[in-house]
Amino acid sequence: ALKSLSKNIKKYDIIYSTSDFFPDVIPPFFLKKRNQTWIQVIHHLYPSPFKRKGKFFRNLIGFLTQRFSFFLIRKRANKIIVVNDLVKEELIRRRFEPTKIFVNSNGISLEKYINIPLQNKEFNLCMVGRFNPSKGHFDLFPIIQYLKKKPTICLIGSGEKTYVQYFLDKIKKENLTDYIHYFGHVSEEEKLKLLSSSEILIHLSHEEGWGIVIAEAMAVGLQIIAWNLPVYKNVFENMVITIEENDYKSFARAIEELLENKEKIKIIGEKNREFIKRYDWSEVAKREKNIIEGD
Repeated sequence: ALKSLSKNIKKYDIIYSTSDFFPDVIPPFFLKKRNQTWIQVIHHLYPSPFKRKGKFFRNLIGFLTQRFSFFLIRKRANKIIVVNDLVKEELIRRRFEPTKIFVNSNGISLEKYINIPLQNKEFNLCMVGRFNPSKGHFDLFPIIQYLKKKPTICLIGSGEKTYVQYFLDKIKKENLTDYIHYFGHVSEEEKLKLLSSSEILIHLSHEEGWGIVIAEAMAVGLQIIAWNLPVYKNVFENMVITIEENDYKSFARAIEELLENKEKIKIIGEKNREFIKRYDWSEVAKREKNIIEGD
């Protein structure tokens, strides 16, 4: 496979690797020629498998393969693009050359959101994300216990069947089937429609490299409540309401305060739509083009 790929790579001046997944790093490491520029993108750093939620062995493999990818990137990549300042700081601590690291960001295609028709607010809350232990879906249950009134909740996302089924069984056990509506995997069009049919996005993830879902929710005018991950402050400044991790009572209180003030939700939503314009892909692409073409 590498031999076949080598014939094509030789035709280009720039080799661009979109992620630090091991299969994306091996080809440029071995096939890059001296006169070629290897540009590597790094989105997210794996936490220690001793701290990350989920299956230990799977997390260990992911952690170790990323460490080996970093070893290869550090050796031969010419430029490294990261999606926030925190990743840059961590890479420098891991002995990456600071002059090779450039901060840009992820983004969204705002054009998709401009013409979204206004929807009736069918759901109080919406939660979007792949079903995985690190995404915090099961945090929803202790949060609901602290709410005086059960909200209507839209859940979007898929994952390992047994894990998803365990979650759905928990909904039944807690007698929440009338309140939590699970849609599974949906099209982009349907996802945006469901988001705009909601009042608040709750984001319970315990690790993030950037926050695409948060950006999408901002683009349709939602307020966001999330756990207090440092990356949110770095990317979204003060536009996200953040709660100390695992403080379920405070998270519930934040939900109630917003739902009791519909006008505040509307005002914040308008501010979020304005803020997120800086992360339109057209603007992100301009910044990345300057990074690639710069000396």
